[in-house]
Amino acid sequence: MTLRWLQPDLLQLSAGQFVTQHALAIDAAGRIAAVEPIEALPATITPRRLPDQILLPGFVNAHSHAFQRAMRGSTEHLQVGHESDDFWSWRERMYQLALPLDPEPLYTIAFNLYREMLAAGYTAVGEFHYLHHRQDGSAHPTPDHLSRVLIRAAQDAGIRIAVLLVLYVTGGINTSPSPRQRRFISPDLGAFLSLLEPLLRDFGDAPLVSLGLAPHSIRAVPTPMLQKLAEWNRAHHLPVHMHVCEQVTEVEQTRAHLGASPLEIIARTGLLDERFVGVHATHLEADDPQRLNDAGARVCACPTTEANLGDGFLPAHALMSAGVPICIGSDGHIVVNPMEELRLIENNERLQRRRRNVLAGLMQPTPGSMRVAPGLLQSGALHGGAALSIDAGQIKIGLHADLIALDRNDPYLSGVPTDPLAEAIVFSAGPRCVREVWVGGVTRYARSG
Repeated sequence: MTLRWLQPDLLQLSAGQFVTQHALAIDAAGRIAAVEPIEALPATITPRRLPDQILLPGFVNAHSHAFQRAMRGSTEHLQVGHESDDFWSWRERMYQLALPLDPEPLYTIAFNLYREMLAAGYTAVGEFHYLHHRQDGSAHPTPDHLSRVLIRAAQDAGIRIAVLLVLYVTGGINTSPSPRQRRFISPDLGAFLSLLEPLLRDFGDAPLVSLGLAPHSIRAVPTPMLQKLAEWNRAHHLPVHMHVCEQVTEVEQTRAHLGASPLEIIARTGLLDERFVGVHATHLEADDPQRLNDAGARVCACPTTEANLGDGFLPAHALMSAGVPICIGSDGHIVVNPMEELRLIENNERLQRRRRNVLAGLMQPTPGSMRVAPGLLQSGALHGGAALSIDAGQIKIGLHADLIALDRNDPYLSGVPTDPLAEAIVFSAGPRCVREVWVGGVTRYARSG
């Protein structure tokens, strides 16, 4: 078996633990085949040296709406005649972008975004995709055409993609969809599965492509249809991602119309299990973290987008205290910076509590540790891989060689000793520190100069 060996200056064996004088082997399938001390290698093996570089698992972007990248900068002002702005008014601006978007502009937006993700250190993306139909709301001749456009963009860019196909039925609880939502809508589960099943057939064995389910939210999918989706998935075992408790209005409307909190309703449908990922979760109720943990579910936080939209704060301390794994996503792509998403999880807790190191000791890879950064690094990689059901997110034999190399000589990391290196990566580093990125063992990005 032919192996390719990499020898960085430092190698992360587990989150927050870095070792010198080690090499990593990649096999022909693009998976990690070995991790060995240099002294244990036969003299016939000469690893490729990565001087002054830190080798880590690539970050996983578990929640993306690629087309929203085109909105960057365009909503950062009040419109004339409007005294305030919030998520709901932003949503109207988003519809204005989505309605006229054709396939080729979508490809260009997504391709450039996915290249930006690679340059920032993301090696995989969960694309929460609901832009299904033509401008008038009718199906494309190939109904899943826009899903295939996004897959092509990801393949051409070189990033691993999980297409999280969105089921979007209603405009709100017991409310018909508006004309502005016509490109998103599946009238019933059969129509939705007609989008999904050809993708499962054609990409089931594709090396960098996987599929998942994404019932949009409790306001966009009636509970009987959520139950049917849960029944269907018992035979297919796909990851399930869903916007949960993002807005106070959503929580209030769910209680008013359905008589319980969003997560209670989701649990009753049978969707809440170890495959479930609740996106945002900014307005959970007191018993929701334990409910998530009991089900083996996860939460995907998108702090830069949640801040930009004024959504609210992720209850990170409550979630981590309950044992709920948190992963990250850049969502609307105001910025594409995994380190920024990670540090905001902690920094937002500091702002609310007026204390430092709030998450110390929670969700740590090393029991008894009172550090913050190792657990956040797990959120950036390991928990994201699990959320998308891909074999990636840590440096471990048998997993995909989805890796990033950071530059120890970059001004943001220069002079930092090994001991607090994880902390410096999380709280100080950024995309400019990324030197090289591998997906499936192949270099997909290398910084010039």
